[in-house]
Amino acid sequence: MCADYHVRRRRSHDATYLIRHNEFFDVDALTDAVWLGCERGATVGEIIESVARSLDLPLDEAIAGTALTLERFRALGFVSYGPEAPAARDGGPQR
Repeated sequence: MCADYHVRRRRSHDATYLIRHNEFFDVDALTDAVWLGCERGATVGEIIESVARSLDLPLDEAIAGTALTLERFRALGFVSYGPEAPAARDGGPQR
């Protein structure tokens, strides 16, 4: 997974946000765990394992939650499934 370098993760008090330009997205623990995996460039399988472990979820719930979250990230343009981040294809810095 490749995270778009325009998206930043920020924590404030007990809340976690993903921020792109002037858009703020309040995220829950599952979404945050998936995002952290994307930032690391982890595979989908590694992200699922991390989500299951960190949130103490059964594997089937981790698979479903991770798949839904990754599809939402992809639809928003936050991640790509290819070898480089979406912004890098548009002339931004490569990872």
